[in-house]
Amino acid sequence: MNKESRVSIITPCYNAEDFIKETINSVLNQSHRFIDYIVVDDGSTDNSLKILDTYKDRITVLEAPHKGACAARNKGAELAKGDYLLFLDADDTLDENTIEVFLNEIKNQNNTLVACNWKRLNYTENKWVTTPSGLSDTPPNNDFIKGWLSGWYVPPAGILWPKKLFENTGGWDESLAANQDGDLILRALISGVNIKLTKNTNVYYRHHDASKISISSSKSSRHLASRMKVLEKVTNSLGENQKLEQYKIEIGKGYHNLARNNFKTDAKLAKSCETNAKKYAGKHRFSGSKTHVCLSRIFGLENKEKFADILSNIGFKKSKRKKSESLAELSKNG
Repeated sequence: MNKESRVSIITPCYNAEDFIKETINSVLNQSHRFIDYIVVDDGSTDNSLKILDTYKDRITVLEAPHKGACAARNKGAELAKGDYLLFLDADDTLDENTIEVFLNEIKNQNNTLVACNWKRLNYTENKWVTTPSGLSDTPPNNDFIKGWLSGWYVPPAGILWPKKLFENTGGWDESLAANQDGDLILRALISGVNIKLTKNTNVYYRHHDASKISISSSKSSRHLASRMKVLEKVTNSLGENQKLEQYKIEIGKGYHNLARNNFKTDAKLAKSCETNAKKYAGKHRFSGSKTHVCLSRIFGLENKEKFADILSNIGFKKSKRKKSESLAELSKNG
């Protein structure tokens, strides 16, 4: 490792007054000292800017109108002076050795990103508690494209980008409201970029609703439409790179999971997702337990989910449903 390698860390900040100090301090405490830290305030209306002002002698603070995290990240990347980039959200944190480990791992690598272990920060009993990510250390079959398509991932804070590789992707898609990081990494992976994993450090991803961890759940039609757009972009890119055939089942399952989790969000879009699931994966589109697969095939996915909602509304709590596989699979987020 070149001990003088400069890394630019970019943080989009929007109304993060409760967490931004901890995030900034995790950067300032890095064992590697050559860090260009840029925080882009995305039009915060709370006390975030006042807090950022107290760090202005040690970090770069940019003020921007509220256009979303992707626009803020792109703005920071444009001004970054480092040879490497790391995108750290305003409520996530790094181990003290994270940047040092990344630089050690990336030396002598070509066309490669470095990614590390990560843990969740979940709010439990009035405090933030560190818990495992809940995912395996490696993606299925050591295939990163398959991993990101099927729910395995590393959050942005856990990935070091050589600046040129990031620029080659075209940057963050500012039109997306959800799954922006999945879109970015899949563009890189499909183009042939590699990932090297390391277990020698951790980053910490703050999860604000521990009861809903499905990456296919959406809180609005706009979020669902963005997730659909990402799958459409991925499908097109895989086709252009003659790789679609080997990932059609994962594409179909991705659409199926979007449909499964979003009939209440937007039934029309969910039905469109199920149509695409059948198109790409056919009978292989179903994921989950045998009970979920069986009920979905007999009654149709939408009717099965309606049945799950009815049971939930009459008092079948998740804790009780977990006692049997069949009842567990009637849960929306099972």
